[in-house]
Amino acid sequence: MNLQLPLLLKLFGVAISLWLFTLPVGAQEMTFMERPFDPATDQAQLLPADQKGSVSWTAATRTLTLRDVQINTISRILTGWMSDEITIQVEGTNQIVCTGSDDAIMMRSSVRITGPGSLSITSEQANAYACRNGASLTIADGVSVTAIGLNGGIVGDFLSSHLLIDKAYVTASTINDQGVVSIGYFKELTLEGCAITSPSGAKVAELNKVMSITLDGKDEYAGKVIIAPQQSYHKVTIAQAEHGRIVAPEGVDLTHLLAGSAVTFTAEPEDGYALTKLMAGTEDITNTRTLIVKADVTVTPTFSPVKSYRVSLQKPEHGALTVKEQEYDLTKVPEGAILHFICTPDKGYELEQVKAGDEDITKSLYIKVHSDVQVTAQYKLIPIPTYRVAIKTLGAGTVTADYPNLEAVPEGTTVHFTCTPKNDQHFLIALKANGEDIMESKSITIEDEDVNVIATFKQRTAIDAPQGVAPTIARTGDALIISGVATDQPVALITLLGETLLRTSIQAGETLTVSTESFPAGAYLLTIGDTTYKINL
Repeated sequence: MNLQLPLLLKLFGVAISLWLFTLPVGAQEMTFMERPFDPATDQAQLLPADQKGSVSWTAATRTLTLRDVQINTISRILTGWMSDEITIQVEGTNQIVCTGSDDAIMMRSSVRITGPGSLSITSEQANAYACRNGASLTIADGVSVTAIGLNGGIVGDFLSSHLLIDKAYVTASTINDQGVVSIGYFKELTLEGCAITSPSGAKVAELNKVMSITLDGKDEYAGKVIIAPQQSYHKVTIAQAEHGRIVAPEGVDLTHLLAGSAVTFTAEPEDGYALTKLMAGTEDITNTRTLIVKADVTVTPTFSPVKSYRVSLQKPEHGALTVKEQEYDLTKVPEGAILHFICTPDKGYELEQVKAGDEDITKSLYIKVHSDVQVTAQYKLIPIPTYRVAIKTLGAGTVTADYPNLEAVPEGTTVHFTCTPKNDQHFLIALKANGEDIMESKSITIEDEDVNVIATFKQRTAIDAPQGVAPTIARTGDALIISGVATDQPVALITLLGETLLRTSIQAGETLTVSTESFPAGAYLLTIGDTTYKINL
C-alpha cells in the first residue's frame, strides 16, 4: 500500500471536516438515496419501488428502521444531520451497496445502530460508513454490522468523532484488503463487552494522534477485522429439506466457526421450485442468505413451487442491453423478481427508448416479472451541432470553400479555402477567421462557434515607394539582402497568386538575408511593414 495514502486521506478528511464545521447550522436534514425528507414527519416507506424491503422513519424517536432491505445503487444511501442522536433499527437481514464514488453512509450527527437483525454496508469506491463533523457512532445491543469499503470500512473525521462498539458483532474490511483502514481515524475508539477476535494480535492504538485498529502497532490495518462479545467457536447445522438444498462456500468448516464471522449460503432448488424461506434458528435470513455466527444454530431452508417466466433480451443495434441481476437464469426468472437493465450505447449514440413488451421503461429501467416478456432497446445517433461559416471579401477577388453547405457545417469539420484574385494585377494580402490569421493554412476547423472569414485583396498598381528613408533591397547570388530599416518591421514574400512563401521580421538597423535558392525564377511581391515591392528573382 502507498504509505503516503493515509496521510493524503487524513488531510482530505480534515479539510472536509473543517469545511463542514464552517457550514451554518440550520434546519435538521436527512437524505435517503438522494431524496431529502422532512425528519419532523413520519415516513412509512422511503425505499424506491425498484429496491427490496422496507425503510421507514419515526419522527418522535428519530428512528430509521431497516427491514429486510436489499439496495444496490450508484447514489449515497444515507446522509444527514440532526441535533439529537439518530437510531438505525435493524430488523431481519439487510444489505446495502453503493457502487458510486460516495461513502455509502456519511453522517454529520450521532447515530446508534441497534436491533435484532444484521446490516451489511458496502461502498465500491469510497468508505462504507463515515463519521464527519464530530459525529459519533454507537453499535450496540447484539446487532450485527458488516462494513466493507474500497478505502475504509468504518472511519472517523481525524478530529473529534467517536466510535463505541458495545456488545455487538462487527466485521470490517477494505475491498481485497487493499484499502487504507478497516476501522480507524477516531478521536476515541472504545470496545465495551466485546473484543477483537480476528486477526490475532490486532488492537486499538493511537496512530498519528487518532485511534485506529492496527496489527503491528505502526500502521492502520486494512484487512478483515472481527469484533464479537467473546472469542468463541460455534457449529452450524444445515437441515435437510425437500425439493432442494443449501450449501456453504467451499472450504468453510461449519463445525468450527468463529463468533462474528459471516457465512453466505447458496440455494440449489429442484426445477420448478425456489428457496422461499431460510431460517437460522428463529432468525429469518431469507433476504441475504447470510448468517452472522453468534451461537450454535440450525439453518433450515424451505423450497416451494414457484412460477417462472422467460425474459428475452432483443439484441439492439448500436449498443448493448444486459441485466444487472446476474444470479437469474433469464429462461426461468421467478415470479416477482425485480430486474434492472443496463443500456450501453456505442460511441456516437445515445439511448432513445427501452420497452418491456408494450410498456415504456426508459426512465425506470427495471421490471417486476409477472409474465413472459421481451425487452427491447433502441439507440439513436447523437446529433452533431452545426455552425455557420460566412465569407466576406475586401478588394477584388473571390473566396470559395470545399464544404458544400456553409450554413450548417458540422463541428469538427475542417474547411479549406481557395482565394482567387480578380486578375494578375491583384493579390491576396490577408485572410482571417474570427480575427485569427489563416494565410498560411487557408483552412479552419469548426469548434463551438460560427466563423466569419475575411479575405483582403490588394491591387499591385497601388504599390507606392515609401516616404522617408527607404530600405535597401539587394540580390547577391541566391540571397535577397534587406537592410536600412528604421524600425522593426514584418517581412513577407508572396507569389503573384497570393501564396505566402515566407513570413518573418527584420529588426531596426539590422540586415536580413533571405535564401532564394528554392524559389523558382519570376516576379514576387515583397512586403516590408505596410509597403509592398514588386521584385524579380
